[in-house]
Amino acid sequence: MRPALHVAAVALLLVAGCMGQGPAPAPDSTETTPYPPGVSADGVANASALVGAHSDHVTTHGAVVTSNGTTTVRIGGEPRTVETNATARATPNLTRIHVVSWGVRVSGNETAPERYEVYANETTVLERIAHENETSVRSERRGDAPIVVERVVRTQPLRAVLGALDFEVAGTERRNGRTVTTLTADETALGDDTPSRHAATLEVAASGRVLSLSTVRDRNTTAVGQRTLDVTWANATTVEPPAWVRERRQ
Repeated sequence: MRPALHVAAVALLLVAGCMGQGPAPAPDSTETTPYPPGVSADGVANASALVGAHSDHVTTHGAVVTSNGTTTVRIGGEPRTVETNATARATPNLTRIHVVSWGVRVSGNETAPERYEVYANETTVLERIAHENETSVRSERRGDAPIVVERVVRTQPLRAVLGALDFEVAGTERRNGRTVTTLTADETALGDDTPSRHAATLEVAASGRVLSLSTVRDRNTTAVGQRTLDVTWANATTVEPPAWVRERRQ
């Protein structure tokens, strides 16, 4: 969740999508407690259990994932906030995944928009990068590209924030037929030279499926180095292969 600054705030916070199967419900597990796995009334007691439950639920049921992030970098001597946006769709069991993300490639004092797209079925992953007037497509076996699953599940930012912050339960409510627990953390360090703030909010269903993640990281008193990330997970949907995949098959 700390994108590399020299290339792209195109650390393209990618996500994935799918085709070929109908929408699948993502029910919560039977609730014997209002709290998700790894969570108690005192907060997050077992981060690994929470991340594991989230990963299992998203993998089994699929998801539509949206990510929006910002990173403030110095370009031409001036702070500039660079945005990345991604949408991903995945079928149940992640048999079909489609990722589309938009960002900016930074080179010296120059910036240029970049679009990154991934399509995967059970056997093959196709990656397409469009940068200025150049477009490239790369193919690899699905088994050699585990990162494509990470685009959907997003365990890396979840583990990072759960490992860095102490979350407490802000509230529990019934929402759209499911119990949702809101977890919050906000830590500020007031050092003489490098005051910083790291805060996050998680909304989690009783099954352990994370519904949303929102983080902000401000490492110093200047704008440079500020980062934000917002990710949401919704139920899966069907997605056809994009046009460039269909044309490649012809």
